[in-house]
Amino acid sequence: MSGGAAILTKCFQELDRITNNAIDNSIIKNIKDSINKYAVMSAIAGGATAVVPGGAAVVATMVQAGFIWSLYVKISKELGISIRENKLKFIASAALTNITANAGMLIAGHVAATLFSFIPGLGSATSLIVEAMIGYVVIYVAAILYLQFITRLFKANNGSCDLSSMGDDELKNEIKKASSELNMKEAITEGKQAYNEAKKNGDFERAKNNPQCPNCNATLDKNAKFCSNCGLKIK
Repeated sequence: MSGGAAILTKCFQELDRITNNAIDNSIIKNIKDSINKYAVMSAIAGGATAVVPGGAAVVATMVQAGFIWSLYVKISKELGISIRENKLKFIASAALTNITANAGMLIAGHVAATLFSFIPGLGSATSLIVEAMIGYVVIYVAAILYLQFITRLFKANNGSCDLSSMGDDELKNEIKKASSELNMKEAITEGKQAYNEAKKNGDFERAKNNPQCPNCNATLDKNAKFCSNCGLKIK
């Protein structure tokens, strides 16, 4: 990801400020690398769902939810935030709900991909491209939303963040607030730019030719639906 990722960069800067410069460059790099890895795998999985006429959006959304949750686990560990995985699954689900509810451009894309999937040949190819891009962008925007969500909690708790003590309704409310503060249109545009940059850098070809689990880095069989090492759903 290049320096053009303005919103993501601002997230790191604000989080670093709130935590008294606790976010060093190695943490930022690791989180950025994780975001790109999960987004690339989500794009590949999203493209694969496009071969299912009429069902691409539903299948893609299920896969994206799993990737978001796993990415949130990674980000939390990098930031030293302790939280039970079932809590992160809830947060990931709430984040995806808010993204789809506030991102009309993504909904329109899913609808278009669904319609194209019924058309043999060119229509299916178009559906694949649309779903792949959406798959990447959803993970990218979800990462930004989670970072903003965490920053809100650090601000409210004088530089500390204890997600485990929060109830589901409180978590859902905080995610909703973070989502309302995010310029979704700009975040999606930035996600598209990151998607194009990943394509230009050959990230998709490398992931297809030498697939690795973004969660545990285990080598994957090209047709694997789950990681045999950690169990992450890939497709």
